Amino acid sequence: MTLGKMGLVCVCFVGLTQLLWSQNPVTGGNHEKGIPGHLDPRTGMFTARVQHPVANEAGGPPLSGTSVLFREQFNFTISNLDYAPSLVVCEAYIYEYDDANGEFYDDAVIFATKNGNTYTCNVPVLTQWILQTPTTDTIYAYTYVYFEQGVTIGSAPAYLQVRESDQPQMQLSVPTNGSTVVNTINVTM
Repeated sequence: MTLGKMGLVCVCFVGLTQLLWSQNPVTGGNHEKGIPGHLDPRTGMFTARVQHPVANEAGGPPLSGTSVLFREQFNFTISNLDYAPSLVVCEAYIYEYDDANGEFYDDAVIFATKNGNTYTCNVPVLTQWILQTPTTDTIYAYTYVYFEQGVTIGSAPAYLQVRESDQPQMQLSVPTNGSTVVNTINVTM
């Protein structure tokens, strides 16, 4: 092997080694954490939060506070006057930040049913959070409606999102333990 080829092999080996080391979480190349916070999908604004150890991580403290089991139900009515999608999807996402325990979030997605030019879907988001101050905490709720159209690409069927509606963010109180709160969402697309 000539000296030039040997040099090229060594340079490639060093480059490959750096690439592999960057994928190894033990050597500090782990990029999973990121900046703790919340991205508002409607406005695109990011709010940074102070990071606290998570109880699920090895060595993290146990969560403290009041365990609250509740359901936020989002009942959608979607009026559609000009488009006949193959599929209508409703999504609800709830988020809360607790100073002691960190972030809690849950979401659910439901397919809508059609009646004339109107679609309806009831999206239940059942959750259990352990909060320090549940009586004064605020839940941020985001709701979305997607119109999807069936298409065929080659011989494979697929769905393509053709319309989306993001509704204004809602600020809700934390429900009492064991309760269900119904939120009504009316959308015209």
